[in-house]
Formats: sequence, structure tokens, C-alpha cells
Amino acid sequence: MSAASGAYSQSRGPVNAVLYEGGRLIIGDGTVIDSGAFVVENGRIGAVGPRSAVTPPDSAARVDLTGKTVMPSMINAHVHIGYEGYTSWGAQNYTPQNVLDHLQREAFYGVGATTSVGSSPTDQSLQFERDQRAGKFPPASRFFFMPGMAPPNGGPDAVLLKGTTALHAVNEVSTAQEARAAIRTMAGKGIRNVKIWVDDRRGSYPKMTPDVYNAVIDEAHKHQMVVHAHATTLPDQKAVVGAGVDVLVHMVQGEKLDDEYLAILREKKPYWATVIGLGDRSEVCDNDPFVDQSLPPKVSAAIRATVEARPLAPSCGPPGPN
Repeated sequence: MSAASGAYSQSRGPVNAVLYEGGRLIIGDGTVIDSGAFVVENGRIGAVGPRSAVTPPDSAARVDLTGKTVMPSMINAHVHIGYEGYTSWGAQNYTPQNVLDHLQREAFYGVGATTSVGSSPTDQSLQFERDQRAGKFPPASRFFFMPGMAPPNGGPDAVLLKGTTALHAVNEVSTAQEARAAIRTMAGKGIRNVKIWVDDRRGSYPKMTPDVYNAVIDEAHKHQMVVHAHATTLPDQKAVVGAGVDVLVHMVQGEKLDDEYLAILREKKPYWATVIGLGDRSEVCDNDPFVDQSLPPKVSAAIRATVEARPLAPSCGPPGPN
């Protein structure tokens, strides 16, 4: 959605026009219109501006948005979808129906696109993408995903690993040859993004070696694929950014960025994506109606009644290890 100081419009079609008026519009470019209006025709926004400046087609239906705020939809660029079952966590929950439920909850809170980063089973995810594009599901946030790659017994944290191991969702690679073969397989399926877990979680996991992640990056770029890296220490981020990784899915944790790394960042210009935490204290514990409205009352009550730490399910106990 975009607007200038006044209203503007595209060519007007003859049918399916709706005028939404009276709401506060957050345009997305820094502009806020306190009493705005916009016209939707044939599924597209055709005019945006102050209420007094937007003229709808004569046949347009009208919707009063007084007291409401409208903004562009958000993008959730880093989720691990499908494993949560309201009060449980695990591979048994990973079904198309549960993924759709997650995406509908994302849409309820204004998220228009959701990306599962490295933890979703490849073939199931490709089928879900095809089915959603074909209109086989009710409206929900648009699902995107990327496969993950890690050393054997490495990769996702202890919470997520319970699910991904059972579903063989992460591609385990030990050599450069295996890495290149995995990338070629992904490219052959039309996949354009891949995640690598590089670091050893402060010495507790096997670490992806430079020859493997360099092979991933090189082979992926040959196939016009974007490489996302989980690397949380300063040395690891220096290494992967220097090697040409495109996106970092975490910030450096607990270390000051030095001049050497800042120079690498200025040269390579990677992107950062947002991140979620697993095992965090649930927002349900705060009795916030904004959260409660999307959950069955029995679920909210069960979560609030749980006061012990439950790293694989929501609770009101102590924070999890993440």
C-alpha cells in the first residue's frame, strides 16, 4: 500500500469495488493518515488517501473503519512451524492441518507471509506450497520454506531437534561432495533458499567445517540460491560472511563487533532476518486479551496452570534454555 499527499488511483474496473473509510492508515513509508480511505477493486488496492480525497466508483460498497487501524501486512521471516500443538511439541503435531492452523493464527495477527527456516520436511513443504497456491486451503498467511543443512547430530537446538530428527527434516552433510549433491537436489526441485547451521552452540554440538559451508555457498550461488546461516559467534560470522553467505538469521551473541568484522560487513553487505526463541515464557501467562483471543479458553487455562519448566511446550514456569 502506498500513497502520496493526496489520493491516487489506478485504472478503474467495472466490478467488485469496496470503499474502506474512516480508519487510521499506516502506509508503510512513514506516512500516517488519521482519517483515511482506500478503494479495493478486483482484489487490488486502487486508491489510498485522506477520506475527503478518495472518490470511489458509484457502485462501490462501503465499509466503515472508524476506530480501527490499517497497515501493510507483516512478514515473519524466521519461524519453525508445525511442531507446536498448543500445549505440546513434537513431530507428531507436524501435519498440513496444524501448519495451516499456525498460518491462520499468523494471519489473524497481521502476518501476510511466513517463512519456515530450515526445519520443515522438504517434500511435505513443497506439496503444501503447491496446494496453497492452488487455493486448496482457506485464507491464511502465505507459506514459504527453505531446507536446512547441518553436520550429523548438529543443527537445531535441543528443543527443535526433537522434531526435526524424527522427521529427518534437516539434510545432514559431512563432506563438500555431500553438500554440493544436496544443493543440486534442492535446485532441481525449484528451491531457491537454503539454511546452514554452522556453529557448535558453544562447544555442545558438532560444527560445520569450512570446506562444507564453502561448498554449500559456492554450489548454491551457481544455482542462483540464497544461503542463510545460523552463526552466533563473532569468529563464525566473520567466516561465513567472508565466504559469501547472503543472510544471517541471528545476531552475534554477547560479543562486541570489532573493526575487522565491520569492514567485512561493509564489503559483503549481508542481510539479517528476525528470530524467535523456543522455550520462552508464554505471553498467555500475562492474561493479555490480545493473545487470548486466538486460543481456546481451555488451552489458555492449561498453560497458566503449568508452573514448572517445560522446554517442549508452553508454560508459565521458568524460561527455557533458549
